[in-house]
Amino acid sequence: MKRILSFVTTVLLIATMSACAPQNAAVDARPSIVTTIFPFYDFVRNIVGETASVTLLLKPGAEVHGYEPTFSDIRRIHTCNLFVYCSGESEAFVSDLMSVDADDSRYFDVCEGLTLYEEKLVEGMEGEIEENPETDEHVWTSPKQAMQIVKNLTDRLCEVFPDSASDFRDNAERYLTELRSLDKQFQGVVRDTDQPTIVVADRFPFRYLTEEYGIRYYAAFSGCSSETDPTLSTVRFLTKKVSELSLSTIFVTETSDQQFAKTIARNSGAKIAVLHSCHNRSVQEADNDATYLDLMTENVKRLQEALHS
Repeated sequence: MKRILSFVTTVLLIATMSACAPQNAAVDARPSIVTTIFPFYDFVRNIVGETASVTLLLKPGAEVHGYEPTFSDIRRIHTCNLFVYCSGESEAFVSDLMSVDADDSRYFDVCEGLTLYEEKLVEGMEGEIEENPETDEHVWTSPKQAMQIVKNLTDRLCEVFPDSASDFRDNAERYLTELRSLDKQFQGVVRDTDQPTIVVADRFPFRYLTEEYGIRYYAAFSGCSSETDPTLSTVRFLTKKVSELSLSTIFVTETSDQQFAKTIARNSGAKIAVLHSCHNRSVQEADNDATYLDLMTENVKRLQEALHS
């Protein structure tokens, strides 16, 4: 209740400030679109081009899980033309905002209508599978699901900005062609592998990717787990799997400190490689304007090397 009241107070204050703020001719006059995480930001900007101003709430290098919007973030959401998010554990703050916002028509859940999985994890002892009732929101790690998100976004953007609908659909089709090519690259990686298997000594935000391409996986933690310290049985189990399957590579996510992976690497002789969740970009990646396609193409290359070496 305190959290909701805090949001109420903040939103009301923002509304008052927005109404009283002086007009500035230098302010970008284009329609504004705000997105919560990097994949949606990149999808939107490929669709709208220069027609609208697209803002990503997360700062480069920021941790996604446990994120809470700042005062300025809430103001951006309150004043934008369209706010793009995906309902899930790491974006739970959105429901609080919607509960106190008089106009929730600007909110667009890109996960609505998609088939979402529950988080699933092979635990530290072989054969033990724990079903986590929380929804796994990392749907964009599958290029096929990314295509559907782009289509959904295009439909909504055309509704909100009908004068630009033709351009948006042309841009979207060009981008979908690139996503189809990415999908074929992933298909090629697993095509000649009898039982592609990976070990991820980290959180596991790749359920949609592995399900899409038939990749078996063993991981330390679920995608949105707050755990960072694996049990001894998990260390032993994953080390055993790497050795049993003669895996050349242990994967970690882009935010990992790699300490757990280094332990397994020392005991197995495998090397460590990053599999990017695309949830957010590092400062360097943002400076280089790395795209979703760039990051996912790197994933193709690392999977290719891991599964065929």
